[in-house]
Amino acid sequence: MWEPIATAPKDGTPVLLGQVLHGIDDGYQQLDAESAHTLCVGFYSQQGWLTFCCKPDSCPVFMIPTHWLPIPKVTMTAESL
Repeated sequence: MWEPIATAPKDGTPVLLGQVLHGIDDGYQQLDAESAHTLCVGFYSQQGWLTFCCKPDSCPVFMIPTHWLPIPKVTMTAESL
């Protein structure tokens, strides 16, 4: 479930970041590629949020994240390749 950005870790841990320009208080649990203005990966540093966009067409020069998710753990096996 997406969490408000105020609760995100500020220790350099990479997280998934979302930015919603409207309706921030309504239904952020359902934030997805359709409702989010931008979806990126990033982390908090001394300069603030540093972001790396997932899709070239949704990478603004300046992003103010409004929500975050932990990056899911992925297990790779030889069989899954």
